[in-house]
Amino acid sequence: METNPRVSRAILVGIQVPSVDDVAHAASIEELGRLVKTLGYEVVATMSQKRDEIGGGTVLGKGRLEELAAITGGTGVVGSMAIPHKSKARERFEDADAKKPDAPQIEPDPEAPPKPEFVIVDHEISPSQARATSSVQPVRRCSIGPA
Repeated sequence: METNPRVSRAILVGIQVPSVDDVAHAASIEELGRLVKTLGYEVVATMSQKRDEIGGGTVLGKGRLEELAAITGGTGVVGSMAIPHKSKARERFEDADAKKPDAPQIEPDPEAPPKPEFVIVDHEISPSQARATSSVQPVRRCSIGPA
């Protein structure tokens, strides 16, 4: 019996800044798709975001993050990267909550297609922007910068 190796699934994310026209942006996403397929991945989705500039903590807006989260199974919420400091009273309160029984776990649907493991961004992004993208869902991500 021959078994086929599992193919990793990827989502392509294109960021279009004002200096890039629609034709060049579409061509860049197409080329990225070909490269990703050549590397042996299955492209399961492609999304694009027009931005005035790439700056701040995220490269995607709130709506696109939620869309990406729906595909990957994440929350779509980018939280603070700062380590929260808790008061002793807060720790006691949370310890009391931890002793309560857990909510029932939802079993994944065996008929549902597997979630993507990679988010591949067609733009150079900073490490903090990469962490923000991974907060949507803990997937591996790659960044492809401009040529």
